[in-house]
Amino acid sequence: MKKFIAAAAGLALAGSMATTAMAEVTFGGDARARAITMSDYTPGGSVSKLDSRVRLVVNAKAKGGATATARIRMADGMWNGGNGATGNADNAKNIYVDYGFITVPMGPVTVSAGRQIASFSKWFSWDGRKDRLKMVYKNAATTLVGFYDKNAELTDEVNDWLTDKDKNGYGVVVAQGMGGGWKAKGIAVFMQDETPAANDGIIGSLLVNGKAGAVALEAEVSMKDYDNAADTQMGGYLKAVYKTGAVTVGGIAGMTADGFMVDDDFGTIMIGNGNNTPITVAPQIGAGGDTVFGVGHVNFKVSGDLGLDAYVTYATIDNYADLIEVSGQAVYSISDGAALTVAAGAVIPSDEGGLNGNDDTMFGAYAKLEVKY
Repeated sequence: MKKFIAAAAGLALAGSMATTAMAEVTFGGDARARAITMSDYTPGGSVSKLDSRVRLVVNAKAKGGATATARIRMADGMWNGGNGATGNADNAKNIYVDYGFITVPMGPVTVSAGRQIASFSKWFSWDGRKDRLKMVYKNAATTLVGFYDKNAELTDEVNDWLTDKDKNGYGVVVAQGMGGGWKAKGIAVFMQDETPAANDGIIGSLLVNGKAGAVALEAEVSMKDYDNAADTQMGGYLKAVYKTGAVTVGGIAGMTADGFMVDDDFGTIMIGNGNNTPITVAPQIGAGGDTVFGVGHVNFKVSGDLGLDAYVTYATIDNYADLIEVSGQAVYSISDGAALTVAAGAVIPSDEGGLNGNDDTMFGAYAKLEVKY
């Protein structure tokens, strides 16, 4: 019996070694630690906190070109004596996989399946997660993408077999290169709702970018139309950027209407961009009602290791107030793969009543130490 167990273990080890020899496995990822302080985000209130996280990306490539990719997130959260970021409590183990999928080239088409990264643009949708089957075709100027998303699966297997009342998404993306360096990209998704709510919908966006002389231009218009919504949600923006030497100057003007919310990867240091900045006062543009906004931005490259950014933003939000943001940040490259970011700013509500009933000027600052590998 012992000989049989030893032989089985030897065969398993040999098989593992052979499989490994046929595959290329690489690791990457990022990690960060942040110190954050905010004042008067609620009347007379202030808070200071620290958080950190470690993320590890594993990519395994088979000899024939197929890949398997996953990202593991660890110790992701606020420092709280071991009960936050490290998850020492029995019911709070802080390690999980936020995406994992396979990709298989099949002639001119690449097929991927699993829990995938779903990104179109930082305005419309970015760095999301979808249980998705996706097919991609590319040539020199055109990219065609078709995908199916499972957004909700009825967990009662008996009822699901009889009624299959799920939520699904069926989408297509077309990206086309044009003359003069201009590019266009569009997405359209049919959102199927088989539940009793029956809230089917169509969402879509069109993004165009290119150059007019020395000015880089970008524009996007988006819509979301659901059966149970009173109005079609709309939003769009126009962006212009001019670079000369070490200085880059840019501006953005945009709006949202009838419930459209911009993705939380779009914005500045203190308005929007809630997925990236911990001191934003409005994590998603449009969440507070119809919004019209304008942003002025200047970047100055002091050296190869140091860059400075300054923002001035004016936003009119239906359900809140007019907001004025003045903010800035410094990003310093410590070494290859390691950087320090220090950001600070103030948001001034211009109307009585302010933001969520707070008419005080809100101050925020954070420092971030980040490693990419």
